[in-house]
Amino acid sequence: LAKALNCREMVADFCGHCVSCKKIDDGNHPDVKIVVPDGQFIKIDQIRDL
Repeated sequence: LAKALNCREMVADFCGHCVSCKKIDDGNHPDVKIVVPDGQFIKIDQIRDL
């Protein structure tokens, strides 16, 4: 979803090759943060750290 919303090429869902797609893949996009659940749930402190 993050790639589809941020892709600069706008082909189908996402291109996977533009700067935005590559930054998302590398975890370096300034507008995209990945939150992984701590156990079964996402903890409130994980959201506060965003």
